[in-house]
Amino acid sequence: IPDSYRDEVFRFVQGAVCPKEDIGRKVTAGGIIAISNWHVLSEEGEPLEDEEITAPGESADPKAVVQSILPLTPGTNQGNDLNVLNRRYERGGILSYLKDLPALMVFNDEAHHIHEFKREGEVTEVEWQKSLNLIADPKGRRFVQVDFSATPYNEVGTGRNSRKSYFPHIAVDFDLKTAMRTGLVKSLVLDKRSEIGALSHEELDFKADRDENGNPM
Repeated sequence: IPDSYRDEVFRFVQGAVCPKEDIGRKVTAGGIIAISNWHVLSEEGEPLEDEEITAPGESADPKAVVQSILPLTPGTNQGNDLNVLNRRYERGGILSYLKDLPALMVFNDEAHHIHEFKREGEVTEVEWQKSLNLIADPKGRRFVQVDFSATPYNEVGTGRNSRKSYFPHIAVDFDLKTAMRTGLVKSLVLDKRSEIGALSHEELDFKADRDENGNPM
């Protein structure tokens, strides 16, 4: 970040970060940075069951009438717990909110989990990508999706015929060694405590780094 914009960017980040519970609720002046896992939209897009058509004048079932007005009602079981119903309602609100935004950029971590995969000739799209497609549809070029993955491919085939089918939208191949050296990913650490514990005092003394006076550093 250029020095001239650093303070402004940091102020925006501090005020705009929004946990998943506040998506669609938090009001900011210049946009939001929403952090969420895919589960927040996992129940979206489920097909509605076909409703039976009843003739006018037919005696109505009181339970059916109540359900038509209040399709979700609190009860004693876990599925109708008020907290569960509230979360389910908020999921619908989040999808609508994100869909109605004029512009959006999405960063997907571990993105190899969200893309369509092929199995026995059928292409299956996972739920998170379905939701992203719904959100992106009205935005056109004002929607950008950036995916990060250490394994940007699907395994196809079996046995000797198995191969890696790389995602077609790979833009940058950032090798692991460079990422570790620049501190962008976790560094590999080998646990050598058992090896060190097996060394004798003489060997440990020999391996110590010493100053010009022979004292361990």
